[in-house]
Amino acid sequence: MTFATYAPIKRAHPTRTGAHRSTAAIRLLILHTSEGSEGLISAENLTVFIASPRSATNLASYHYVFDTDCVRPCVPDDYVAYATGGANHDGLAACYPGKAYQSAAEWNDEISNLQHEQAARWLADKALQYGIPLVRLTPAQIVAGQRGVCGHVDVTNAYHKSTHTDPGPHFPWDKVIDRARQFTSPIDPTPGLPMEDDMVLIITCNDGVDTERWVTNGPTKSWIPDGAALAALQFTLQSAGKDGTVHSVSPEQFRGYGVSSVQYPGRDAWGVRIV
Repeated sequence: MTFATYAPIKRAHPTRTGAHRSTAAIRLLILHTSEGSEGLISAENLTVFIASPRSATNLASYHYVFDTDCVRPCVPDDYVAYATGGANHDGLAACYPGKAYQSAAEWNDEISNLQHEQAARWLADKALQYGIPLVRLTPAQIVAGQRGVCGHVDVTNAYHKSTHTDPGPHFPWDKVIDRARQFTSPIDPTPGLPMEDDMVLIITCNDGVDTERWVTNGPTKSWIPDGAALAALQFTLQSAGKDGTVHSVSPEQFRGYGVSSVQYPGRDAWGVRIV
């Protein structure tokens, strides 16, 4: 079973691809932008371009391109795509038709949101296929050999083999990764708190204006709409003989639990662990 719909492969031109490789080498799921136009036929046009011979100024290819209604394969996973200097041999490269300088609003338009859905489904497929955590890596983690999701910019900052900064500073990482986690159980790379079968974690995120709360046991989560609901839940748990303990929870730990509130970095956050 796959979560994404895949179009028939339109193979990249042989001059745009590298050697055959073992898929056991794949540890990075890398997102790119094409630096071309965003439109209803842009993805298909990009695959046609990738199928043409390389030029002196452009030799790029990608394993996949995100369309509005499907994912378009261009290079098989067991071949190297010329996409990400420093990580071509251990990365899978997937591309959004669009530009790295898009604003937050532009990344939230109709076409982008359709592409985000395809990207999330692709991430879920590849995370399961290759055992890759659905967590964004830092450049230091990439250099250290960890497995996860990253952008071309992160590989640039890890290995300094290009100047590319895609998919750009306004790309909605948490939105896309959180959606991917909805298709598959979260893979926890570095748990901040042990998640046991009989345990509930209440996570609160407060920016000083609004408070948002989720309750989770790891794979599933529910939103707690207000403080009264939180108090009622705590009362129910305490009546059942459970004891509440407050723990600090970082945005990185949020990611491990698959909780949406990682999209609010910098806010005060804490968890209530009920054991």
